[in-house]
Amino acid sequence: RQEVYRECLTDGISGRNRAGASLAYNGTENFAPGQRFGFFLSASVGWNIAEEPWMENLTGDILNQFKVRFSYGQSGNDNIGGNRFAYQQEYLSGGNIRLGYNTRNYWGPLYNEGKAANENVTWEVSTKRNLGFDFRLFRGLTGTVDLYNESRENILMDSWTPMWTLQKDATANLGETKTHGMEIELGWRDELGNDFSYNINGYVSFNENRIVKRNDGYATPEHLKDAGKPINYTSTRIVNGYYESLDDIYNYAVPSERTNQSYMIPGDFMFIDYNADGVIDGNDAVVHEKVTYPLNTYALDLGLRYKGWAFSVKFYGVSDINTHLDPLILWDNWNGQRGQYKAWPNITQRWTPENSGNAAKPALHSEHTGYSRSTSSYTYRSASYVRLKNVELSYQFRQDLLRKIGLKRLQVYANGNNLLTWSSLPDKIDPEARGAGIHPLVKRMNLGFRASF
Repeated sequence: RQEVYRECLTDGISGRNRAGASLAYNGTENFAPGQRFGFFLSASVGWNIAEEPWMENLTGDILNQFKVRFSYGQSGNDNIGGNRFAYQQEYLSGGNIRLGYNTRNYWGPLYNEGKAANENVTWEVSTKRNLGFDFRLFRGLTGTVDLYNESRENILMDSWTPMWTLQKDATANLGETKTHGMEIELGWRDELGNDFSYNINGYVSFNENRIVKRNDGYATPEHLKDAGKPINYTSTRIVNGYYESLDDIYNYAVPSERTNQSYMIPGDFMFIDYNADGVIDGNDAVVHEKVTYPLNTYALDLGLRYKGWAFSVKFYGVSDINTHLDPLILWDNWNGQRGQYKAWPNITQRWTPENSGNAAKPALHSEHTGYSRSTSSYTYRSASYVRLKNVELSYQFRQDLLRKIGLKRLQVYANGNNLLTWSSLPDKIDPEARGAGIHPLVKRMNLGFRASF
């Protein structure tokens, strides 16, 4: 790989304004001659408007800083997922062919074509843009606002090839995604007299992403295509109540594995036959609006100081995030053996003929439980939460007292971590955990001191 890099900086009149640029010319052996080199540009510029004389005359001491920043950058990716030389046709060997009808003979090795070559495959390009504002008002209010977006084009992936071609899919630059969002940070710090001060800092971020183009294949139903959906989205079957009788089971759409129908009982989940083909299978999976990573995050820090006393508290939260509940937590008698039944307290809310209108979970099976327990909208729950991450109360002793005992600094404190969590999930579940096999979140409380000699 070769790279040529150049950067230039230009200082403004105040010494605070800057502009920079870099040029990269990268090459790789993964692509065919004529496609191997890519040119990528990055540039940034910043202007502190508050230091301009005309702005100082206009705002006086109200506006202490107002900086505008903009950056633009491109980068290239030549990683084709293990296929380094996608522009070359591969021929593979191994195994045998079978000859004869009644008497079979085997001859080898067997040679066959690998993935189809594509001489036009080239760099995947990521382009990032960021517009930012930094400001300070009244000597105490500070803030940062960042608006950003990123687009990825020419994403390398296997192309869709009709079955009648009898050749494996070629690698091609077919994909495109986009991401955009906003980050806002505000802070206020002030002093009331010589002994009391306080600070408040808040942070929020909003993010959204989308698959713009994807090689979904000809005649793929719209709800099964990747294009137009969030990156790493989740699709599941949708629960539409319960089967109330055997007639419901045998008159509704048939499960893809017909043997499941003979095991189903009233009180099992009824899944929507989304494509209306009379069969409940993977083609009925519908994308969920929320994904398994947070699209919005929040944080709030509060601090107080009075003479030697100090108090601080920090909250953190996320929203627009879902998670799949672990089967160990969700279902009764999960992986249980005969005579070893385990149940959660809400087993009393299961479906029964008498409780059909208020049921919170399917009817209880002793065997053949797989159909209702499959991944669905029932197992996919909101994981949004707000957490009290940290609280601390401390006292700093005066230095004139510490000199008498030979100390430079002595502080005693009491603090706690992860003390409270507000979430719609059951209390036994940590919203940040990825499964029931992970140790639960530990609430920690400490008493201690910090000293220096």
